[in-house]
Amino acid sequence: FYPEFFLNDFTIELTEDALVNIYDTAGKLVFTKQVNSGNQNIKIDSAKNIYYLQIDPKSGVKTQKVIVQ
Repeated sequence: FYPEFFLNDFTIELTEDALVNIYDTAGKLVFTKQVNSGNQNIKIDSAKNIYYLQIDPKSGVKTQKVIVQ
């Protein structure tokens, strides 16, 4: 997905359907959405902070740190 730094939206490219979760640094779920394969725009309304993006397709969970500027 891109970018790692974003304002309130970003695009992810998925090869399969997946559940997208975003957590704050305290582990609180701030966003969740089931998305289809392909390019997906994700928009969240959250304060400037570090978050953890978790993508959960059938092939295995992937997590990456993202920063809202």
